[in-house]
Amino acid sequence: MRRPRPHLLLAAGAVLCAAIAANLWALRVPLRLDFTRHGVFSLGPETERALAELDRPLRITFFYDLGDQRHRDALALLRRYERASPWVSVRAHDPDLEPGVARTMGVRFAGEAVFEAAGAPVRVRGGDEQAFTNGLLRASRGAGRVVCFSAGHGESDPASHASHDHFETAETPGHDHSGAG
Repeated sequence: MRRPRPHLLLAAGAVLCAAIAANLWALRVPLRLDFTRHGVFSLGPETERALAELDRPLRITFFYDLGDQRHRDALALLRRYERASPWVSVRAHDPDLEPGVARTMGVRFAGEAVFEAAGAPVRVRGGDEQAFTNGLLRASRGAGRVVCFSAGHGESDPASHASHDHFETAETPGHDHSGAG
């Protein structure tokens, strides 16, 4: 029986050490290469532009079901946002395992994300890049909800305490809401 040659064992050990070192380096360096034809694992130019324009911290809280492949893909997409901008931080929670966190943020279903920058939180349903980038833009620009009041076509005056639970027609002109008539 032949004994293994020491220089072959030394060479095999060196190759093994190099492979381990390369794997450790790859885990620490956020370099990702996307060789797919349509850039499936890359962010689109609009998203990259929106992330480059961020000038304040943006926290994204994503509620997911680990058993759902769409949610895992959406979380991986949000992690790409996080790697692309130092302003973005992503937290992920399972609403079934952490219902208190979901309740606090007003989330009822897995697959929802809450974007918080300045102002009111922006909730996003759906896990595609377009929905997430729109949420990022709305949250970072402080675009909250707008409430409009209208008058002139039978709408109640928001400053009035009178009850308008009926229709005013031509048959009831000039009546008042004071209770006198």
